[in-house]
Amino acid sequence: MRRLHSLLALCALALPAAASTTAWTYTPPASGTKGTISWTDSSGFENIMNGAVLSDGLITFATGLNTGNANLKNLDLTVPVYAADGTTQYAFSPHALGDATASGRVVSGAYLTNVVLHTDCKSVGRYAFKACTALVKVTLNDGLEVIHEDAFRDDTALATIDNFFPDSLKQIGVYAFNKCSAMSGSAVANGLERIGNRAFQYCSSLRGFDCGASTLAQVEAATFYKDTALESVVLPNTVTNIQTGAFWTCTSLTSFSPLLPPALQTLGASSGDPPFLDCPIEGHVVSPHTLTNLCPRAFRGARIETFTSPMKGLRSIGEYAFSGCTFLTNIVLSSDLESLTGSWVKGTTAAGGVHVWFRNLPASLPSNVWGETKTQNITAHLPLSKEAEWREWVASAPAGHTFTFNMQTETLPEHPNDVGTWKAGYTQNVTWYKDSDAPTLVLIK
Repeated sequence: MRRLHSLLALCALALPAAASTTAWTYTPPASGTKGTISWTDSSGFENIMNGAVLSDGLITFATGLNTGNANLKNLDLTVPVYAADGTTQYAFSPHALGDATASGRVVSGAYLTNVVLHTDCKSVGRYAFKACTALVKVTLNDGLEVIHEDAFRDDTALATIDNFFPDSLKQIGVYAFNKCSAMSGSAVANGLERIGNRAFQYCSSLRGFDCGASTLAQVEAATFYKDTALESVVLPNTVTNIQTGAFWTCTSLTSFSPLLPPALQTLGASSGDPPFLDCPIEGHVVSPHTLTNLCPRAFRGARIETFTSPMKGLRSIGEYAFSGCTFLTNIVLSSDLESLTGSWVKGTTAAGGVHVWFRNLPASLPSNVWGETKTQNITAHLPLSKEAEWREWVASAPAGHTFTFNMQTETLPEHPNDVGTWKAGYTQNVTWYKDSDAPTLVLIK
């Protein structure tokens, strides 16, 4: 048995059929503890919800008793509730639509098409409308604070959410709108404090999400996974963590602000789906000083043009981090980089080539630091004051301390203040710069 903290306060979509419902009637049971709530819609059809109990301003239902009930189409709980004789109106101050179970929803999933939340509703319970496959529209109320886990999961026809989202909304639970593939438009969530993992996964019609005025601290794993129509995302500066697969293959995502949030500490992980894989994000990226690790494949397939790591910033860059970034022209590594993995710039074939600026020699470099770059036009800019260190690295054994192109080992050119060619016929180059000319936070465009 599950509490429906006032079924009246929860849902009802103001559509013609629902609008014609003027009252609900509560019929106490002849025996036992559960009665029924009934009403008549515009077609004259009597609707009944079984297993109801009225007590202390709350409506409680027995879980599962209402599945498939009375062909319910329009659930409008903003209308008053009367006693069986129709003379006494019950006064409710509903706070939540109570939890259901994963297998038994509070309301019918087969016919329900419209829901409007009561003005006093504070939360929508777990699984409340899960797999209501006919549900096409929901109206959320001002004052709503929580949408719990799986609340609208698998509602594949849900195309419209009015008041999407109220400023009062603080939390969206895990899987809350998962697979709501028809849900279109752009959401604004100014009051948001938390989004559960996979909350909007496979919402393939969602076009925008703006929580820039909120205090959100993290975007959890796979939150917007494969939202292929998502074009724009705005995050607040309070975000410190963007987890694995958060925007995985959002193939229309070109606008992302800020990129990256200034307090960001974690971007993806060393394993698992990278957060921005194959997202065509555009523009100039400055890595915040709080971010020390760029995970493997972090920006694979992005359309970013420059990437800058300030001093006291990145310490490591993962494999394939910039793979396939065909618009990338400059990577400025002003931080005390400690490790760099192979193939990190594979497939960066921007016109005019890619310029990579180093402020120091990373402590850990693999033999294929430029591996799989093949015939790309790459110019490495190295500090003249560190020349001896670079040459020692190149000359030392084992083979792990060499530059490698196209599976062939090369040494640095003998041109201390000029551009030299690492491999004849290719365009991998190196140039030495004076420390006074070293780029720092300035983006090179």
